[in-house]
Amino acid sequence: MIALEDVEYYHVGNKGRTRVFENLSGELPTDRRLVVFGARGSGRTTLAWLLSELIDPARGRVRRDVRVSPPVGFFGGFRPKLTIAQNASYLAEIYGADRRAVLDYVASLPLIGQRMDLHWGVLPRKTRVWTSQLISLAIPFDVYVFDGAPFGEVPEMQAYVEAVLWQRLEHAGLIMLAPNVRVGRAYADCAAILNDGQLAFYEDVEDCVQDFNQLGGMRGSNAREPETGPEQIADASSEVEAQF
Repeated sequence: MIALEDVEYYHVGNKGRTRVFENLSGELPTDRRLVVFGARGSGRTTLAWLLSELIDPARGRVRRDVRVSPPVGFFGGFRPKLTIAQNASYLAEIYGADRRAVLDYVASLPLIGQRMDLHWGVLPRKTRVWTSQLISLAIPFDVYVFDGAPFGEVPEMQAYVEAVLWQRLEHAGLIMLAPNVRVGRAYADCAAILNDGQLAFYEDVEDCVQDFNQLGGMRGSNAREPETGPEQIADASSEVEAQF
């Protein structure tokens, strides 16, 4: 479980402080697939960073009794001068994982295994996006946090990344800050709405979607809907191998 206790957070810019959350409280399950719907500007990314301990609240606290991933695919831990293998080893060490096990897992993924010696800095941006997500998923956590869709900016990698994610979710939970109602529906077994700095939780996903749409929904998000569930990773990889 992750418990938010009277969390307060502000963005500080040239025009001063902008409140994001004030007295935000709630308990987020970490053994479920929780999808949080929020319009643009609602604080989705800020919440993802708070849950992952990338930032601290200005007041209040976030209690965790499980291992929580950073936002999957977060670039902050990757070093341009290191190879893919060295980055995977480095991140495993940061998050207290077995480096050999993480390297073996990454090497077993068809689209990465043959690229382990490439330096991170020379990879095209699209390749860095999906590679960072897959390396993040190679590190065992009790719950994986996604700030957006699993396939991010590279929809052609959708089936491949999703296959790896579903494999991990057999033994882990998910908290997704959804970029799109359709994306959220594909993953959620419970849901929440982030609105006006507060969270409202729903056991019934469709009730949540209905209320969220009445609030105005995503306001123009055009993210693609996931199309796959658990399936063979190698099958998905063969369709995109030539593109990268």
